[in-house]
Amino acid sequence: MKLSKDQRGLAGVAEAGLIGVLLVVIVFAGTRVYNATRSADQANQQAVKISQTSPDFSKVDTLEEEKKQVEEPKKEEAKPETVAVSEAKPKTEEVPDKKKTEPTWIDLDYTGVSETADAYTFSATLGGSRTGFCKAKFYKGNNFAIAESDDFSNKSMCSVSVPKDQFSQNGLWEGYVKFYSSDGKYFGATATISLGVN
Repeated sequence: MKLSKDQRGLAGVAEAGLIGVLLVVIVFAGTRVYNATRSADQANQQAVKISQTSPDFSKVDTLEEEKKQVEEPKKEEAKPETVAVSEAKPKTEEVPDKKKTEPTWIDLDYTGVSETADAYTFSATLGGSRTGFCKAKFYKGNNFAIAESDDFSNKSMCSVSVPKDQFSQNGLWEGYVKFYSSDGKYFGATATISLGVN
């Protein structure tokens, strides 16, 4: 079939359009493949960098095992020291040092209680001139009444006033007066004291 001059021009335009569309499709597909390849390369490079910077724990375990193997023979080679009986240190040397740190116990003698409108005052002798403070503690079941004296110096007797409002229940309370020396050398207490609260 023979094409006219106008028809040949239209066919040429159609062919050129078809070639342009094909070129666009080829360029698009090529760009997609290039981008996918580039992303894969970057991911691989990142993985290589991470693996190069992260420690190889298998080597650490191997090093620790080798270190243990090196140390174990040293332990086996070490021999206990033999000390002659005459050179052995007596174990009793530590006992005197321990006694020095423990306070000396003092038996306090309870001398009585005096009562005011607001408090009970308990007194005790210290068995000599002492420096420190005293503390009174009384209890009835799970209830407690506690107070301390002010610090004192060179006294042979101490007194502690416990406010009456601390004795929360009527009845028989039991307790004691304790002494604490300022230098930590002496410590003591009375025998149990009974107090009837109305």
